[in-house]
Amino acid sequence: MKILKIEEACSSCSDCINEDCFRKLEGTIKRALSQTALQERGDLEQELYIKVFEKTKNLNFKEEAPSFWELLKKNF
Repeated sequence: MKILKIEEACSSCSDCINEDCFRKLEGTIKRALSQTALQERGDLEQELYIKVFEKTKNLNFKEEAPSFWELLKKNF
């Protein structure tokens, strides 16, 4: 299974805070938690989901990607 970044998992979300985004990242989070002590997993899992929620809230998925020429003009 591919490890997803938040931007990849949530890029198709219409309102950015969507349960599907969390489901797409669930495998990645579970794999990361398997490296953590059992006593810490519950708390860490909750913290990770809070961070995902905060990150998706700040991303702007509705913004259109710049064209090649716009990007070139902006950077040079």
